Amino acid sequence: MMPGFMTGASLAVSHEQQGGVAGLVGAVQGISAVIAPILSTSLYQLDKHLPFVFVALFVIIMAVTLLAVRTQTGAAIETTAAHQDVSK
Repeated sequence: MMPGFMTGASLAVSHEQQGGVAGLVGAVQGISAVIAPILSTSLYQLDKHLPFVFVALFVIIMAVTLLAVRTQTGAAIETTAAHQDVSK
């Protein structure tokens, strides 16, 4: 999964930003390899269902964030296109 994520991240930015994105993705991978087991084990000790609830809530929050960003980006693109049509 990480090679695909790394590729997607590098293709999403300009050539000048690819080194920074590669470093950020590598750092996130390393941090998550440390934090995820500690967090999930701690949640499991409280209740065996809590790790799954936490992940479900996290996925819902990320989905809402993605939809909000896509909506804002789509509106910005439409506004830019409308301004370009008016100026012609």
